[in-house]
Amino acid sequence: MAINPESKTRSEQLDSIADANRTPSPKHAAAKIKDRKRRIMRYFEAAGDDWNDYRWQMRNRIESVAQLHEIFPLAPERYAEIDTVGKQYRWAVSPYYLSLIDVNDRLDPVGLMAIPSLLELDESGETDPMDERHTHPAPLVTRRYPDRLILNVTNACGMFCRFCQRKRNIGGQDAVNKSGLDESIDFIARNPRIRDVLITGGDPLTLPTDYLDMVLGKVRSIPHVEIIRIGSRLPVTVPQRIDADLVAVLGKYHPLYINVHFNHPNEVTEEAGRACSRLADAGIPLGNQMVLLNGVNNDRSTVLELNKKLLECRALL
Repeated sequence: MAINPESKTRSEQLDSIADANRTPSPKHAAAKIKDRKRRIMRYFEAAGDDWNDYRWQMRNRIESVAQLHEIFPLAPERYAEIDTVGKQYRWAVSPYYLSLIDVNDRLDPVGLMAIPSLLELDESGETDPMDERHTHPAPLVTRRYPDRLILNVTNACGMFCRFCQRKRNIGGQDAVNKSGLDESIDFIARNPRIRDVLITGGDPLTLPTDYLDMVLGKVRSIPHVEIIRIGSRLPVTVPQRIDADLVAVLGKYHPLYINVHFNHPNEVTEEAGRACSRLADAGIPLGNQMVLLNGVNNDRSTVLELNKKLLECRALL
């Protein structure tokens, strides 16, 4: 069959578009990450088993500019900026996630999400942009819709995102919201209109596995709750958390969905890919909630590359 010349021309045009949208990974990115990992492990006198243990990652989050400077020497102005912001807003970065960042590059897209910036001191805008203080009918509940609600179980995270809408709730130390749990569960149980519960925080996957099991069990025992969702960034910031024990617990409570939060292709590492695969293998549907961030992903090619990598990890867009 003869090929239509117009079809051939159109195919060539599509080739050009595909080439223009291709975003190759930086040639030496993997080597730089490996070097940063080596320096971090040397600082903590850590072994490979430590690095692969999520508890070690959480215990050894970098939380002060002095500590960060000891690992990766900072330019004086960069040190002063982080120190100034850190006095007002808590920050913390897991050793794993820090290995993805060039801390002295102010435009590093992963660093923009993790390292404090003077832009955070701009007092315009709202500290509670979703008006949660007026939408919590029970201690840990945020309800803005007729048939679904949020259950906030902790303020802890593997890394405190600089753009977090709940920055006001981070506080000075990690905390599990145990005191209001039973009252909040009772509120859900007494309201048959609630069919969808999103468990979040903070990051609920920072909870001890047995405690998370208990929370999920209480929610799943409510007959009118059809769907449980978990919002977590740990597959991105501490992928070591997605271990066999956790996956076994999550697999008990289907239908259960996990919303992950990848914002840039550099976050989709081999470790993060394995974490997503473990969840997908357990029959847990993954959805990605990308936050549109200036300087991080506000361009077409970055989002396209991110989405392609996420599909390889079986995370839906």
